[in-house]
Amino acid sequence: MKLNGEAIDFIQKVEKLHRKLEKHVLDDRSFMQRYGFSVFSSVIQNANQLQSHPNDKVWHYRYFKTSFEAYERTASGLVRSYEKAIRKTQFQIKELKHLNDFTELSALWLAEKRPYRFSGWRQRFPEVAEALEAEKPKSYQMLMESLSQWQAECRDISQETFAYLSSQPHKLERK
Repeated sequence: MKLNGEAIDFIQKVEKLHRKLEKHVLDDRSFMQRYGFSVFSSVIQNANQLQSHPNDKVWHYRYFKTSFEAYERTASGLVRSYEKAIRKTQFQIKELKHLNDFTELSALWLAEKRPYRFSGWRQRFPEVAEALEAEKPKSYQMLMESLSQWQAECRDISQETFAYLSSQPHKLERK
């Protein structure tokens, strides 16, 4: 099959963009391909088809489209992971700044919906926790209420999961 001028121009433009992208992410390319392996597996499939049909405009288009999409999806997944790590680190820095100020810590834990963090803190500072339990300030009461609610939600989820898995034993059996 002979390609017309428009198809050749298209293929050349896309190949130029592809080379530019690969040059730009050269150092990160193998990391991105490993991180986004499930996404890049479709690129590999299209590359195999492209080798079988080297003059087919449609396969060139599919290959480059899936390649660009794979980089885009992988990069956006990495950005989300980095943003999550940054938020977690910022939260932990705030926690460390207020390590001995229970009122600030409890406000932070409640604002971030992480009342379970109190359990670890209580083990690190048992004397302070005992004093709080005796005094029962408002911040302590609010935190304990939130912690109880969180624990109840976890119990409910566990019970629902157990009930579902128990009702579906055939789906758990090994073949």
